[in-house]
Amino acid sequence: MNNIFVYCENENGRIADVSLELLTKARELANTLGCKVEALVLGTNLGGVEKELASYGADIVWIGEHKEMAPYRTLPHAAVVCGLFRQEEPQIALFGATTVGRDLCPRISSALHSGLTA
Repeated sequence: MNNIFVYCENENGRIADVSLELLTKARELANTLGCKVEALVLGTNLGGVEKELASYGADIVWIGEHKEMAPYRTLPHAAVVCGLFRQEEPQIALFGATTVGRDLCPRISSALHSGLTA
């Protein structure tokens, strides 16, 4: 069974609270479904972020650290997320209902021809 992914927003080197909340909910869902939680964070200065995300329930942490990833820009982020999702085929992906999430998630859903619930 495919895993649950959480897109973790990075705000000036700090993981957004909404992303940590989503990781906690993803952990509950994963326990019910018998799968793993995978977190994805893109940005710069992300050293040690994997420990924080693991403490909120992430089993696997994907880190995309590159100068093109900060500040947030739609196209570079969408390209990375789509590439990873094509490779890993998550059964569920959670994005925060933030400005970034509302911009990025529909683009990914459209590119991958997947469902989307807001």
